[in-house]
Amino acid sequence: MDADATIDEYREAFADVDPITIYAQTGGPQGSRLSLLLEEYFGAVDEWSDGKIQFEVEFSNAVAAPPDADDAVQDGRLDLAPIFATYDPDSYPALNSLLDLTFTADQSPLVGPLQLSGWMTEVSASDPSIVDEYEANGLYPLVPIYHAGLDALYCSEPRTSLDDLDGASSRAATRVQVDQLAALGMESVSLDFTEAFEGLQRGAVDCINAGPLSATVSGILEVAPDATIDPEAGFSVGSGSIAVNRDVWDSLPLVAQQLLHDRLDVFFQYQLDGAFGSYAEMVETITAAGGGTQPFESDAREALLAVNEDLLDEARDNPDHEDPSAFVDTVLDSSDRWYDAVTKDLEYDVDLSPEEFAEWYADKGPDTWAEFADLLMRDALADQRPS
Repeated sequence: MDADATIDEYREAFADVDPITIYAQTGGPQGSRLSLLLEEYFGAVDEWSDGKIQFEVEFSNAVAAPPDADDAVQDGRLDLAPIFATYDPDSYPALNSLLDLTFTADQSPLVGPLQLSGWMTEVSASDPSIVDEYEANGLYPLVPIYHAGLDALYCSEPRTSLDDLDGASSRAATRVQVDQLAALGMESVSLDFTEAFEGLQRGAVDCINAGPLSATVSGILEVAPDATIDPEAGFSVGSGSIAVNRDVWDSLPLVAQQLLHDRLDVFFQYQLDGAFGSYAEMVETITAAGGGTQPFESDAREALLAVNEDLLDEARDNPDHEDPSAFVDTVLDSSDRWYDAVTKDLEYDVDLSPEEFAEWYADKGPDTWAEFADLLMRDALADQRPS
């Protein structure tokens, strides 16, 4: 099938295809932002295949918790699921090396997440080391990587200067955040995210590093309503992938593989709406709770920028890539190109404050991101399309 095939053309192509059932799980309750990105995608695939591809879905990680989701896809308990390489850096070293560099995106609330989606998707889909890792783990990367928004520091009181941050504790969401927090004089604590609300409430931890989606669904904003979000210096970002059991993927007819790929535009629209909608909700929630957003003071900003430069330099010696310096250059070049695509081609505003963004997004939804999703499919994932 051509990539621009219509729904009628796809339905005709599926006329003689035997019914296919794919066993899947989502990361949240039915209808929640953690689940909708896959629910809507599954619905689109079902519709375009004229019902020939059906999904049996378990919600809220009912089959396997996030740290074990890749094992469940590998061993056949699931055919398809979100997986999270950050939980197993030994099995996914090259993918984690990409996640280590996610702080390079612009930190504005609108442009930054779009730029990050572009370069992450492009690099993860084309880098041989990352592609080989999925293969070695018995997985097909339907979505090689995606994120739920830029991470920020959510605290129980305003913490913006090195004096404010010195000795304070925070849960780190990624391995690189441990170094970033240390540069700010903070202590990283090992804390399951399900325990974050109670930890903040009891004073066992002062802050939580998290993306807006995690921050809103977990309820931590009630007890950590002061968000440090800097327009220049950012943290690395926790991310996931959508993986399919490799044997299952290889057993599918080509037309089914192509449709599963082509309707990822729906996935990306709802993924971005989940991230951006959560960001707007975050701003509203912390304001109602008596908190707000604030940037770092100059001393903390400079400290974070300095450690980020050190992390970039260290990445040029990463043994998980045949030419690690070239890998870093690829990331930076891709990041620059996607920044231009977002700001110049799509003309999105890089100067919006968090509060201005929340007001702008009040009447927006998944359809807002249709043009960007098409751009992702064309410029970042075209070479991955089955043929």
